[in-house]
Amino acid sequence: MPRFVFDTNVLINYIRYDDQEVHDALTVAADLGEILISQISVLEMWAPVKWKIKEESPNLVPLWIRKLEEGEVPAGMQEVLLHELSEYQQPLPNQFFVDTLRKGRRWSISDENKQLISVVEYTGNSLILMSPDIRRSQVEQEISTLKHICETFDAQIIPVSERAQYYAELIVQHYRDTLGRNTITDSLIIATGLEHDAWLVTYDNNWEKVKKDMKNRSLPLPEMKVIDPARVAHGEVHS
Repeated sequence: MPRFVFDTNVLINYIRYDDQEVHDALTVAADLGEILISQISVLEMWAPVKWKIKEESPNLVPLWIRKLEEGEVPAGMQEVLLHELSEYQQPLPNQFFVDTLRKGRRWSISDENKQLISVVEYTGNSLILMSPDIRRSQVEQEISTLKHICETFDAQIIPVSERAQYYAELIVQHYRDTLGRNTITDSLIIATGLEHDAWLVTYDNNWEKVKKDMKNRSLPLPEMKVIDPARVAHGEVHS
């Protein structure tokens, strides 16, 4: 009987956007075998999202700071915001408004309706874009929906075992550059899948890259199985 570990991004697509494809994937996975959800996914749902701007030139940060202090969102920063908002399926505003919270250190960026889009912080030589904190009530509602998913599809939320932690450490050592900003959480969820010989259901193409590279290395890790929700939904799963 196959097992399935659903990545956090897949679960969030269903919880926040009622994604039909993910619903179908959950239904098929429950019919075929057993659904497992890592405790790490629950923790991720509580965590705020942070986006770090890459410096395009040595003068980028000072230039953007000056623009922000003048009450203007720099064009380059707008491009980053639009890209990130699109990636996280957030509505794209027609224009931005800057509200200086602490000059030279922290600014908030709002849309034309004065809804907070992002908070910008200056730390060291880097600018950090942070999404606004999700209200506690919203997170609690999403956690409640996740528990309902567990009841509906007979899924289990499982803790990270010592063996999974060992696997995760190896994954981080060899694939931190591939996994990027989510290295720690991704490695722990992947490790959970490895421990339980489960299919890792994800939209993240980087997981497929890790899987392919693992085949060429002699790491003391079980075989990694990766599949996207669409294939699960269509029943394209072998034991």
